Amino acid sequence: MLWFLFLFNGGVAAVAYLAMDGAKGIATAAGMGLVALGAAGGLVTGRRKAADKAGQPAPDASVTGW
Repeated sequence: MLWFLFLFNGGVAAVAYLAMDGAKGIATAAGMGLVALGAAGGLVTGRRKAADKAGQPAPDASVTGW
């Protein structure tokens, strides 16, 4: 889902900047770009968490109660 948000909003930001005139185009591109950057941050954070978990053993289900 984050990949979709990142790619779609980044594409919309680029198209909005090129297709719309004036302040509306710049504001739309900036807003969509911020959403794309937020999704990119989520992707980076998810990769870091996955890398941290890879070095640790999985918790035992009987101990956690799940």
